[in-house]
Amino acid sequence: MLPEAQLDRFMMKFSLGYPDEQTEIRMIVSQRTAHPLEALESVADVEQILEMQAKVRQLHLDDAVAEYLVGVIRMTREHPSIYLGASPRATIALVQAVKAYALLQDRDYVLPDDVKYLAPYVLGHRLILQAEARMDGATVASVLDSVFSRVKVPVRWEK
Repeated sequence: MLPEAQLDRFMMKFSLGYPDEQTEIRMIVSQRTAHPLEALESVADVEQILEMQAKVRQLHLDDAVAEYLVGVIRMTREHPSIYLGASPRATIALVQAVKAYALLQDRDYVLPDDVKYLAPYVLGHRLILQAEARMDGATVASVLDSVFSRVKVPVRWEK
């Protein structure tokens, strides 16, 4: 385990799990004569990456969605089941992630649903639960669900 300050430097954390049996067999068979990384080719050059980064920076984040995102972050700092909430660095990482995700969805704006979708990946490894909450069976996922239930979605996007 890394200390909290070092965990906070990773933008996201997610688990792919183990491959199923057939996939694992295909994996070893495909590497009988060569490793796949040996034939790896680039899919973007430096200029393309810089262009995508510029597009992400220019993507629209409505003030109401920004307030919602910050409300989620702040609730992690106030929630009774959370010992250590999300840092300002987590706020910045979540903004960057939701803007990039919106771009990948062919949108030039962020939705509250983008925040809700990406928060577990961006915040999950940054939150430390209270010992009592863990003993009561709370998980980061269940506490994040509680956080989202306490933060009001901007009226324009309510379902």
